[in-house]
This record gives sequence, C-alpha cells and structure tokens, in this order.
Amino acid sequence: MKSFRNLLSILLLSAITLFSASCNSNSAYEDWKVRAKTDMRLMPKYGGLVKSQKYLEIDHQFIKEATEQFGTKERASYVYSRWGMEYAKKGDPKTAMYRLNQAWLLNSKNAEAYHGFGYVMAGLGAFKEALNEYNEGLKFTPENEQMKIERAAIQQKL
Repeated sequence: MKSFRNLLSILLLSAITLFSASCNSNSAYEDWKVRAKTDMRLMPKYGGLVKSQKYLEIDHQFIKEATEQFGTKERASYVYSRWGMEYAKKGDPKTAMYRLNQAWLLNSKNAEAYHGFGYVMAGLGAFKEALNEYNEGLKFTPENEQMKIERAAIQQKL
C-alpha cells in the first residue's frame, strides 16, 4: 500500500509539474496576481475582497438559480467544484477558478472547492498558497486520501 501511495504521489507530482509548465513560466503566479487585480474571480475565495452591492446582488441571484437547478446549495456547490476540477485538469485555470469560486460561494465548507483551489495554485507554481488551500480543505474532510496525497506532493516542492 505504501509503494502504491509513493507511486501515486510521484504521478501526481508529475501531473502538477506538467500543469505548472503549461502556464509558461516560473512567473505564472506573479502574472496571475496582476490579472487578479482587475478580476477578483481569479483568486481563491475571490481574494478575500469585500464585494460591492452590485456583486452581492449578482451572487444572490446566482445562488438562487443554482439552488433551484440542483435542489440544494450543497449539491450545486459539489457540481461546480467538479466542473472547476475538470477545467483545471484540461489546462484552463481561469475557468477552473471561476467555477471553484462559485462552488465556494454556494458552500464555504465544500472541501472539494479547496481541493480545486490547491490544484490550480500548484499549477501556477504558488506552492505555499496551494498548501494552505489543501490544509483548509482537509479541515472539512480529514479522511480525503487524494487531497492528502496532493498535499504531500506539494510539500516536497517547498
């Protein structure tokens, strides 16, 4: 079992490295932060920024519509987090982050949103930030083996 975990960790580290390379350079995260100054949706949890009344109204409408579509906020959050991970794995971190933030907005305790945040941040080469997101997600699902493996792969990069 331990050798399987090691192999999985190596494969995951390789995937994260390839995703990181697809972002073109070591400064991918620095470039990302510059873009995020004009688009709060590019940072996990909307960068922790205070939203304007207009944004709050848009959020309220989105939550209402997503809840109606999927039955509960929790179910909608799960779906959006899965979509976010699909975009991340396809090499589209921008759309991934949009969907992951929507998942987080619907349910701030959805560990998969944090998992996705960590994955995207790792792909951008922001390993400390990725580690923080994985740790946050593991607070909600400490038994999540996949997230533990990814976190371990990131810890090896620090």
